[in-house]
Amino acid sequence: WKHHTQHCCIRITKHNKRAVYSVTGTEKVKLFFIFPVLSGIEAKVDIETGEILKVERSWWHFLTSSI
Repeated sequence: WKHHTQHCCIRITKHNKRAVYSVTGTEKVKLFFIFPVLSGIEAKVDIETGEILKVERSWWHFLTSSI
């Protein structure tokens, strides 16, 4: 996960009957490849294996590029 994240929050939750870390935060991106903005991101990480099970981003993330 090579994004610049800020304001990270980690909780333990369940995802598909598995105990996971739910990691939420914001990442710095460029909207329309020009304007710097913060975008929401959430990841589900398996506690036992460290496997990233799911990553969710803002609906408009497809309009952005990484900084």
